[in-house]
Amino acid sequence: MYKSERLIKIWMSINRKKKFTAREIADEMGVSIRTVTRDLDTLTLFGVPLYPIVGRGGGYEILRNDILPPVEFSEEEVLSLFFAYNILGNMTSTPFDMEIELIKNKLYQKVSANLLKKIIEMEEYIWFIVPERNVNNQFLRKIFLASINKKIIEISYDRIDAKENISLIPVGIYTYQGFWYFVACNEKDKKYKIYRVDRVCSLTFSKNKYNEKLMTLKEWYEQGLNNSEKVTIKLKVTPSSYRKITNYWILKGKIDKSNKEWYQITFCTLNSQVDFIIDEILKLGNEVIVNSPLEVKEKIMKKIRGMYQLYFKGKGEL
Repeated sequence: MYKSERLIKIWMSINRKKKFTAREIADEMGVSIRTVTRDLDTLTLFGVPLYPIVGRGGGYEILRNDILPPVEFSEEEVLSLFFAYNILGNMTSTPFDMEIELIKNKLYQKVSANLLKKIIEMEEYIWFIVPERNVNNQFLRKIFLASINKKIIEISYDRIDAKENISLIPVGIYTYQGFWYFVACNEKDKKYKIYRVDRVCSLTFSKNKYNEKLMTLKEWYEQGLNNSEKVTIKLKVTPSSYRKITNYWILKGKIDKSNKEWYQITFCTLNSQVDFIIDEILKLGNEVIVNSPLEVKEKIMKKIRGMYQLYFKGKGEL
């Protein structure tokens, strides 16, 4: 192992520790204690804040263990980072808006003139379109940090009829069609529910600690898929209307394209998603027909009758 490579590995190792001994690092790296001692002296010259621990046991302590060692990137890796940053930059809000810009500026200062030119040219050809929503996500970062640190938050939440004051423990955030959502465990009834970030009117961190085990966001999602009642929907669409479908559940379905005029789609979804899917189906107009189940067909017909009465009231029956 080259010395430069070993120094980086030692730096990364001690960053994960609060206290350590030269023997621990020597055993970890497979080198002598003398070699580790020289390496630690070199890291100190680089500015790593190492302090010897006086007394029995000895060893070292690193202050501010959040300092990362220098990382080398290839040209392709740098371009991929800027690609990701441009995608994030087109979102109306993220938990780390300011940090993203700071990181970009730091990278701008480190890359060569030739690579900087490529980055600027690349940015002219990337546009990540996110639906713009006139909403305020002022508490997004706090909710995200509460998810990471398992903090209890006390919020005022805007319901249709009134504002609700609740204590929650967020387990994660996600974005969908321009809105930010978070999943949280209600401190009172221990139930997990979805909340929209922009509907949070006020937020404070509770002084209480939550010591019970929480599901991860992935565990909550998988449990919801396993435990929720599901419904299988069969429909047929024209080839042109199939290209307009954006709904997650419909696109996950099994499609039969043997008939060139009408594609057959069979998909399974949660009962809680049926009303949203009906709205998506209605957007396709007369280029889609739901074959089953009957309950879904009846809901669609009810909506069509309501629309008909709005536009053709008194002009005939449907």
